[in-house]
Amino acid sequence: MDVDTILLNLAKYKISWSAFHKIAKHVKDLTSLAENPSIAEEIPGLHPKTAQKISRIKWDENAKNTLESKGINYTTIFSKDYPQRLLALPHPPYVLFFIGDLKVLKGKTVSIVGSRKSTLKGREIAFKIAKEKASKGYVVISGLALGIDTHAHRGALETGTTCAVLGSSLDYVYPRENEGLFRKIIRQGVVVSTYFPSTKPEKYHFPERNSIIAALSDEVIVVEAGEKSGALITAQWAIKLNKALY
Repeated sequence: MDVDTILLNLAKYKISWSAFHKIAKHVKDLTSLAENPSIAEEIPGLHPKTAQKISRIKWDENAKNTLESKGINYTTIFSKDYPQRLLALPHPPYVLFFIGDLKVLKGKTVSIVGSRKSTLKGREIAFKIAKEKASKGYVVISGLALGIDTHAHRGALETGTTCAVLGSSLDYVYPRENEGLFRKIIRQGVVVSTYFPSTKPEKYHFPERNSIIAALSDEVIVVEAGEKSGALITAQWAIKLNKALY
């Protein structure tokens, strides 16, 4: 079993990014993890429940075939095409799933995020800024949510390209209302996720999703946001990662 298959199985069983980095630090050959899962119990700082979860993994050697059957591509933290901006995160995701052209993320990037319950004016501003930024060669990144995110993606597609970061797997488009927009983005840009197929959106996925949005961006623009919103979590990550924030 090769390293990629090991990583895909860890993603399938939802082993956290931080847990993976503890494993990688102390296990020189990751393929040995599948051969002897009990070594997870010897890793310093790894939570016992995580070690138990690893010991229960039914290692699927056909994980790559699952992705191929769904038209989903992937890159790993060890791959040349892995987006280097993600390495700025304290615990970068070890697998990134995508549909579309991942190369677009090598250019200038800006995220435009905001409230789902947005105002008409906010939606107009998000569309206008995204359209203008895309016309200047920026890839506009957002979260495919209703409201500001939707209009940021739409504005970008008018003059250039965009990247959507999902809080679910790529075979589970959320929200369903944006399935048409999802299809358009994969033709003109790229959609990415850190979740293995058949993963529904969960509340805790979205802060993770927001950290990815911030990390992939050179600049972060918040159009409208509530006091306890995902958009402000993205803004907080922008500050942590020393990104330009507007």
